[in-house]
Amino acid sequence: MRKIILVMFSLGLISFVYSDDAGGAIGGDAGLGGDLGGGSAMFGGDSGNSASTNSGGASVIVPPISGGFAGDASLNLNNQTELYRSTAGDDDFYRNAAAGGAMNGDDYTKNSVNSNDLWQNYSNINMRNGGIGVMGGQQAYVPSVLGTGYVANPLTSQDIFQKNVQIRSGIFLPVFGYSLFFYPKTFAPVNNMPVDANYTLGPGDIVNLKAWGSMNVDFSTPVAKDGSIFIPKVGKISVVGIKASSLDTYLKGKIGRVYRNFSMSATVSQVRSISVNVAGYAIRPGTYQLSAFSTISNAVFAVGGPSLAGSLRHIEVKRDGRVVADFDMYDVLLHGDNSKDVRLLPGDTLYFAPRGNQVAIYDGVKVPAIYETRAHENIEQLVKFAGGFNYNVNKQKVIVEHLTANQAIEVTDYDMKQGLQIALNDGDIVHFFSLNNSYESSIVLMGNVAEPTRLGYREGMRISDAIPDKAALLTKSFWNSYSYNTGGRDNLLTQIGREKTTTQVNADSTAMYSTGLNGSSGAGANSNSGKVFGASDNLFIAGPIQIPEANINWNYATVIRLNKETFSTSVIPFNLRKALNKDAANDILLQPGDVIDILSSKDVRTPSSTSTVYVFIDGEVNAPGVYEMKPGGTIVDVIQKAGGISTKAYLYGTELNRESVKKKQVVILNQMLDQLQQSLLGNISNSNAGATSTTQVSIQNQVLSQQQAFIGKMRQIKPSGRVVLGVDSASVDLEHLPDIQIENGDTIYIPTRPSTVDVIGQVYNPATFMYKPNTTVNDYIKMAGTENQFADTSNEYVLRADGTLYNRQQSGWFGGFGGQTLNPGDAVIVPQQIQFGGTMQNLLNWTQILANFGTAAAAITVFKN
Repeated sequence: MRKIILVMFSLGLISFVYSDDAGGAIGGDAGLGGDLGGGSAMFGGDSGNSASTNSGGASVIVPPISGGFAGDASLNLNNQTELYRSTAGDDDFYRNAAAGGAMNGDDYTKNSVNSNDLWQNYSNINMRNGGIGVMGGQQAYVPSVLGTGYVANPLTSQDIFQKNVQIRSGIFLPVFGYSLFFYPKTFAPVNNMPVDANYTLGPGDIVNLKAWGSMNVDFSTPVAKDGSIFIPKVGKISVVGIKASSLDTYLKGKIGRVYRNFSMSATVSQVRSISVNVAGYAIRPGTYQLSAFSTISNAVFAVGGPSLAGSLRHIEVKRDGRVVADFDMYDVLLHGDNSKDVRLLPGDTLYFAPRGNQVAIYDGVKVPAIYETRAHENIEQLVKFAGGFNYNVNKQKVIVEHLTANQAIEVTDYDMKQGLQIALNDGDIVHFFSLNNSYESSIVLMGNVAEPTRLGYREGMRISDAIPDKAALLTKSFWNSYSYNTGGRDNLLTQIGREKTTTQVNADSTAMYSTGLNGSSGAGANSNSGKVFGASDNLFIAGPIQIPEANINWNYATVIRLNKETFSTSVIPFNLRKALNKDAANDILLQPGDVIDILSSKDVRTPSSTSTVYVFIDGEVNAPGVYEMKPGGTIVDVIQKAGGISTKAYLYGTELNRESVKKKQVVILNQMLDQLQQSLLGNISNSNAGATSTTQVSIQNQVLSQQQAFIGKMRQIKPSGRVVLGVDSASVDLEHLPDIQIENGDTIYIPTRPSTVDVIGQVYNPATFMYKPNTTVNDYIKMAGTENQFADTSNEYVLRADGTLYNRQQSGWFGGFGGQTLNPGDAVIVPQQIQFGGTMQNLLNWTQILANFGTAAAAITVFKN
């Protein structure tokens, strides 16, 4: 039987099953939009306890049961255990039953979730999109009905009308009042509250008696089943039916027959429980023991409220076969009126009538929901139920959808005054319209301005009226940046004991020039090719200087205008600088609704001829630093502005790094590596298909691993943006440097003339050697012990100090590579023999590519590691 039920749950045939001691109350398709229906207990027999590990009460299985049970588990609903309650603050809704076995281990868990799962977490009623709730230490889920929206009572399925409203309106509306029963203790009576004068004593109450004088006692005694209390040396005294206000006088008279000359005080210290029957369309019909203080509203919450088929507005109290109260919970919930909230007596029956008419209301009201209405109630009263109108409701029309006599859906729009008096019918859907956020007489100032805002429109208003002065263009981020970077930053460094300096190396350093082989940066380890130029919010970084900038685009701004006739939009450009100077052609006459959009200088790239050019130069110049240059200037112009070169300058090794070049290099390198990766993956399948032995497969896997490692190392390389100058001779002077124009953000590094040559790779003694004029490649390789057995002698190459690369293939068929003389700072590279397969170019080819990026030195460093 249990396996059959698990299969039915997994197929969605059963979503919710409920039973009580008297047999099944709700069952069948009462889940995920199904209807409430009659049914018997889930686990055999008529009692939900037959399959429960608990020791009494009703059994409830909260859907869904995904993946099956870890063991028999149900939820004890006896009077000592609550169905759901917060176990950790207000986060966890479910609580383990008092008896063992309920909701433990993996019971009712779902360990994975995706966008297609229709699950909703009830651990927080404010959650809209599902989630995880802790239940027995596991992750617990319950249905979300139609996915997102307000959560519903986990013991009930989605209401048919609620689902229909969602289909027709696209909005999931809660059924008003029913979510309150997530917290059963709400409205619960307080047992230790003062007993009022009209309280009538009965069996189960506890009386506290104090007497002094000829009689000296202080004790509490319960009222027995026969309605009496026992007082030592006095005997049994019947107190049933005595009001609390008369207890003192009554007992003093009884005790006075035995004692004289005494005083006494008698109070009701604890009230009894009363037995109340719950019937009709309740979520859990049965018999309950409640506090004698309980009123109808207390009892409604204590018993879990009505089912979705039950009414909140017709709750009858039946006493001795007649109806003594017909209670409307809306009086308490919506109006705070508890005048009809009568106190219950032992033996009363709380009857939940079937729910009455259902009406939905949304848009334009404060509490959109589905409400239960009575006969003759109209839309005006419905609006009051929903908290009244929103501030932005359009009070011209009301739309009503209702079913006609022939079961067709009819939509009628009424003017507001007439519509509010329309009587409501079962299944009506009412909604209003909201006002549009349209402004009649205003303009908008937005974009890169101090205070984006709306301004009132005035006849004859122009751009200069909306922007009264240039200070209105200085944003808060500019002033924050200005204040921090002109004082706050250094003060912060002082407070934390940091030195206020940069990482630049002094020009008199003993190792000023490097090929980059000893570090991992993309250029010389001592060059300024790191992040010395850049921009953040209103801050331009130029080497060691941080320049606050307002980022104002003076040449271009726009007015965006909506045509009131065609509702088409036009963009009217103007020159901001000229507009503020009240130039007639640019100081545009505004119209109501115009939007002035002030752009930042970062939004639109401006011509280089109009831009300020900052260049950072350091190394072997007489005054290294950041210089503002005129557009069109050259490297020589920058060097001359920096005071010329020093006597140790090595112009042949000059590095020019450019941010725009760096960005292009990054894109191109990534594209090349991506294509290489795709080609490699394609060859993998072909190679594996052609392998005829495990040895071949092993070799291919080794080659594949080597190729993957090569690609991984290549991805570590970060282009520096170096522009290779391609000078003709190591003895080049200023007059013969290339006439290349500078750009904003260029960095120029002039190294010290080095005195060494590097030999690295597959030689017996890789080392750095003193430079000797007229010494050849072969001479330096011999100094390093010649090539070893792993060397790829056919692909040896030289990395020049100017960033160019010279290899054996370039020397021609008849040789000459080994006889090539080297310059100071050059490096000889002897690569390793590597089998890359048909998908890879060899190391030399890749180094040639990277040399064009100014990153060959960095690539060699990566390959070494």
